[in-house]
Amino acid sequence: MKFKDFLNEAPLPDKWDKDKFKGRLDFKGMVEYAIERSKVLGKGSSRIAFEIEYEGRPTALKIAMNPAGIAQNEQESKYLNDSLIVDLGITIPIIDFDTTNIKPRWIHTEMADSIDEDVFIKIFGIDLKNAITCIVADNNVMAPQSELTKNNMKLLNRDNDLYRSIKKLLVSNPDILYGDIARIVNWGLYKNKPVILDIGYDSVSSKIKRLK
Repeated sequence: MKFKDFLNEAPLPDKWDKDKFKGRLDFKGMVEYAIERSKVLGKGSSRIAFEIEYEGRPTALKIAMNPAGIAQNEQESKYLNDSLIVDLGITIPIIDFDTTNIKPRWIHTEMADSIDEDVFIKIFGIDLKNAITCIVADNNVMAPQSELTKNNMKLLNRDNDLYRSIKKLLVSNPDILYGDIARIVNWGLYKNKPVILDIGYDSVSSKIKRLK
């Protein structure tokens, strides 16, 4: 299902003009057009997410606000379409992404419910940030560890699918950086399971910094 078909099928007050999302138009105009027609779910430094109805259910449409947002859409669409990552079951399912432009100005995914720290504490025995720190340490046992990390390593519950999936994700994709998955705002609950909603931001930021 391509975005133009999705827009035509969605029960919107007015049909969206797909030309608003072509590269020749500016970011501001594209975002303002979407704001007039849908609910804003959240806004970051490079993208803004909207709630869009699709096949009778709410879904998320992430639109780039600047070149960094396009870079993040490009990276995220690759991750979310990678069968090895998808099979881990810890990323939000992708529905479609922009193929009209050379690089994607938007990405369309399923929408998750909010998640709180208690979910991760129940699974790992410790909070998300410290759990991810420990999983990274498990993957690099030779790296120096703080006393806090050493203590958390003793508390970390490794006997669960989420631990195993995150460990595999980081081992097979070393370009995915700590910050992408250590922030609880990047997670949600999809079908009652924790999933990563935003992935690739830190990886993109790191690449941009190296180019400067």
